[in-house]
Amino acid sequence: MVQRRRVILASLAAPCVVRANVADAAVILRRARERYAGLKTYQDHGNVRYRLVGSVNEVTFETAFVRPDMFRFEWSKGHPFPPLRHFVTRSAIWGNADGAFTWIRYPGRDATMRKDASLAMSVAGATGVSSGAAHTIATLLMPDLWREESYGKSVLDLESAQWAGADAADGVAVHRIRGQQRGGPVELWIGKEDGLLRRVVTELGSTVFTESRECILIDADVPASRFASPPTG
Repeated sequence: MVQRRRVILASLAAPCVVRANVADAAVILRRARERYAGLKTYQDHGNVRYRLVGSVNEVTFETAFVRPDMFRFEWSKGHPFPPLRHFVTRSAIWGNADGAFTWIRYPGRDATMRKDASLAMSVAGATGVSSGAAHTIATLLMPDLWREESYGKSVLDLESAQWAGADAADGVAVHRIRGQQRGGPVELWIGKEDGLLRRVVTELGSTVFTESRECILIDADVPASRFASPPTG
């Protein structure tokens, strides 16, 4: 009789736990959106790692932003074939009062630069080749970049989001939020205190992409020269 009572109580409590997890996730995601919307400036460094054909590939990047729309994203990516990994392609996009620009330098070639129709187009062009990292940060900082277009959704716009536990990233305590986006599972690691995104784990078929952001600096001075020219070196 006692055991039967425990089973009944557990079955009644379980839906409440699920509802609490969903509610908690919604609150955490909403606070993160508000946090990014209130930032005056933002800077970070990070990487995206994923395994392809038995080897780990990596994209390294850094970001700078001054509200409302001064934005810069630089990234580097080695050759996908491990013995040629030292051949690194460097790229950058940025936007300022003069317009939006894309710069790229392939190994052994001269750098090229073009002026884009808009910053949204610059970010769109950078999204795939940066393994999604350009889109992640641009839509967090500038949620209206693509206005109502579905492909402009922020990574915070998860479907079926649930709180999945606590952890730590870059020495920061985080909430883990799991959900779905564009048909695949996504897990977000969001700082408990600062509401900033530290990690995104995305499953696309059999490939798992882990995007990590570190050395995050907010509301500090960012010189205008950061948004004025191509990378050097």
